[in-house]
Amino acid sequence: MLAATAVRAGERVAIVERQGATSYAELRDAAAAVASGLRTRGVEPGDRVALLLTRGTTAAAAFFGVAATGGIAVILNETLRPRQIEHVLSHCDARVLVCSQELLGGLPRPLETRARIVDVSDLSGFGAFEPLPRIGSDVAQIIYTSGSTGLPKGVTITHANLWAGARAVSGYLHLTA
Repeated sequence: MLAATAVRAGERVAIVERQGATSYAELRDAAAAVASGLRTRGVEPGDRVALLLTRGTTAAAAFFGVAATGGIAVILNETLRPRQIEHVLSHCDARVLVCSQELLGGLPRPLETRARIVDVSDLSGFGAFEPLPRIGSDVAQIIYTSGSTGLPKGVTITHANLWAGARAVSGYLHLTA
């Protein structure tokens, strides 16, 4: 989806943040760099890649980068405590945790995890990456929600689920490229 939009409308604005705007082409290139960096670190299709990032262009590029590798994104809310993060990483068997040093350094203690911790800034220097083809029933994401026990519970979301959700939201909000 991102690659096709970048071809059609590459210079159009994809994301607006306080510090400026990011075009679809820039977002595609940032996602490709993340995907290439993750692949060099051994991420394979089906691997769970947790993302502990502040919302914005970097987080979007990381999400699309994970998708390009065929990996499964696991987005962690930046307000989670170390015990909750460790639970999610263990429960989903995350191979990699992509994070920022700012968020990681703001935790009250270091994380105890088998996941390889990668600073997102270390993924920016990599080159082009051709997204792996996926089908609608392939899992794209695992969303963790709080449950009655207080520990987050995982729900899988397929590529078709994401596509349907994006179409519904863009329809009722009247969003265009």
